[in-house]
Order: sequence, then structure tokens, then C-alpha cells
Amino acid sequence: YDVEDTTSSSCGCCPAPWCPTRAESCSSNVDCECLWMTVTGDASTTTSRTTTTTTTTIPRITTTVSAQRINTITYSQNFTVSGTPSDQCTAWEVFRAQLIAQPYTLMTMKGTNNAVGITLTNATVVAAIAQALRTNTTYGPVSLDLYSWAVGVCGSGYEVTSTGSICACNTGYTIRPCIGNWNWGAIDGYTCSASSQTMTLIFQY
Repeated sequence: YDVEDTTSSSCGCCPAPWCPTRAESCSSNVDCECLWMTVTGDASTTTSRTTTTTTTTIPRITTTVSAQRINTITYSQNFTVSGTPSDQCTAWEVFRAQLIAQPYTLMTMKGTNNAVGITLTNATVVAAIAQALRTNTTYGPVSLDLYSWAVGVCGSGYEVTSTGSICACNTGYTIRPCIGNWNWGAIDGYTCSASSQTMTLIFQY
């Protein structure tokens, strides 16, 4: 005869010999499934990895370079041998009036005979020459940078020279456009009855 156990809802993972009619496999028995996991440790394990990100802020350094502005006041005219300057004298008077007080840094005399010319870099002397030319006053001679700088009257106007002598015939750098005759000076040459050439005078600040 058949005997059926009615005291339990299941017969366990492995049915007892006396319970053949209620045999259940472990895969379908909830109680056995829990037991199986407990014994074998067959369970899913999840590992969480935490990543820490460190952000370093580097300060931005901004460098501003300001270019120094260079300004110039320039006189440059062509002179003809044995010719009496006229337009050149007018341009000279306009140029002299522009030499107002400025932080002058250098003065250059150059022209056809010497494209590089000579440069005076003493700011105090440069400013004094500019003032003397503008205000119709004499200045110098002042020996500096291998030359003797002077401003003075010659003819009907003022001249500037590096020779140390005003209204004289000598060799050097002299500009005197308003002399009223053909001895208007020269650049790096004899300053009376000079050959045709361009003469330039530049003040920089």
C-alpha cells in the first residue's frame, strides 16, 4: 500500500524512502534552494569600486608687454650747390616751432653724405638744443659724444652744429637753411659752398 506524509509541505532536498510520492527536486524546492546556497556559498557577490578624482587648479599668469611708443619730429630738405635756400628756410622755421617741451631721448643729424649720421643721446642736452632752436636763443658749445654741440644765429636764422663754431666754414655737421646764401651747411663735409645733398635733423621722444 502507499503511505503519504501529510505533515509537511515538502519532503526535503532528498526525499526520504518513506515519502516516494512527494519527491521534489532541489531546484524546485524553495527550502532546499536556500539550504544549497548556504552550504555551497553559491551566491552573487557585487563589488563596488569607488574612484576618487582630485582636481588641481593652476592659477593663470597673464603677462602684458606694452610696447613703448616712439615719436619723432623731423626736418629733411634737399639743398643745391651754389643755391640760396628759400623753401628749405620756410620748412626750417616750421620745424623749429614744433620743438615744444617733450621728454626727448635723442637727436640725429644725417643726410646724403652719411646715411647713418651722428646721434646725441644725452637727454638733457637734446632738450636744451630743442628749446634753444624753438625760442631763438643761443646754446653751447657743449662737448659730448665726441662732438661740440651748439645753437646760434647765422644770417637771418638759427643754426645747429656739431663743430662748436657758429656761422663758420669748417668740416662737420651743420644745418643753417636761413643763412641767405649758398653756405647753408653740410652733413659730414665742408660747411661752405657744399655739394648738393639732403640734410636731415631728427628729434626723438
